[in-house]
Amino acid sequence: MGYSEMMTERSLGPQDFGKYDGYPPIVLRSGRHLLRIVDEMLDVSKLEAGAMDLSEDVIDVSQMIGNAIKFVAPSAHRDGVALEWEAPERLPYLAGDATRVRQIVLNLLSNAVKFTPEGGTVTITAADVADDGLEIVVADTGIGISPEDIENVLVPFARMENREHLQRVRSLKPDSGHSSTGLGLPLVKLLCDLHGAEFELTSSPDVGTRARVRFPADRVLPGENVAGLRAVS
Repeated sequence: MGYSEMMTERSLGPQDFGKYDGYPPIVLRSGRHLLRIVDEMLDVSKLEAGAMDLSEDVIDVSQMIGNAIKFVAPSAHRDGVALEWEAPERLPYLAGDATRVRQIVLNLLSNAVKFTPEGGTVTITAADVADDGLEIVVADTGIGISPEDIENVLVPFARMENREHLQRVRSLKPDSGHSSTGLGLPLVKLLCDLHGAEFELTSSPDVGTRARVRFPADRVLPGENVAGLRAVS
């Protein structure tokens, strides 16, 4: 708002004054950040009230993850974090809400990139599991989470901004903007529950974090079951 007001009121002189050139990207980033916070708060409120209904889409998991990687790639590149994608040549389709499953993957990838210092790696894998379910794993070589904080990071609004591991990441990546509502992982957990999927988070300080989402077998669609249906990515 401050940068917008300066541009609107010409506080530094005429509109073509060069100082204004860098302001629109700042305004855009701030607007997107606020929109994300509002969206997350609304989503958590709906989920906790049992007021969110799922759309039942046919999801092309490979394409969906590929698109999610493209979305977070600029942030990873800026922070010097490598992104790796490992999966079999063909993955089954998934029955679920495409928007919400994409949100699960994006939140996990964004979180992993955010807490991984320069030179680190974020890896996402997807595969069938023994009981014909589908598993998606996002693992990073970031700062990790203390064992006593694992449960807390899944509680909405438990920001833990004074925790030692957050202090460390701020010193390593001061410009990455880690202030948030603390809703990313709790939202992932709630959306997994809504799909009947398991969500498991394991971590070690200074080693990294592994987030695993396992969709049940009844949400996995063999190839012959999607013939003639439009898949969403």
